[in-house]
Amino acid sequence: MDKKKKIILGVAVLGAAAFIFKDKLFPSSSTTAGKSGGSNSPYEGMIIQEEGSQGWGKVFNGEYIPYWTDTAWQADTGGILPTVISAAEFAKIPKASEKGIDLNATGVAVIKDHYGNTFSLR
Repeated sequence: MDKKKKIILGVAVLGAAAFIFKDKLFPSSSTTAGKSGGSNSPYEGMIIQEEGSQGWGKVFNGEYIPYWTDTAWQADTGGILPTVISAAEFAKIPKASEKGIDLNATGVAVIKDHYGNTFSLR
């Protein structure tokens, strides 16, 4: 094997290894081009409640999405109680004003909007 082929093979092996272990090598990077999945919110994926508030919701893709029903909360979390945060912290989280978490026809918790569209919580 000549020198040029060895170099190309070495670069290919290093590239494959970097791709396989990308989460370990680059923990804060994303490989999605132009998509905004996830967020840097410390509450991402958590069930939260503003201090003194009656309702609660989930932080999903950086947005606070309220539960529209208790049954949706039960189906999504199994009854995990929300983490209570201060009003100042709650104000820092963007709110999804047109969406809420509810049950679909099969009893699975999903994100719904006021137009009838549904989106997965996973």
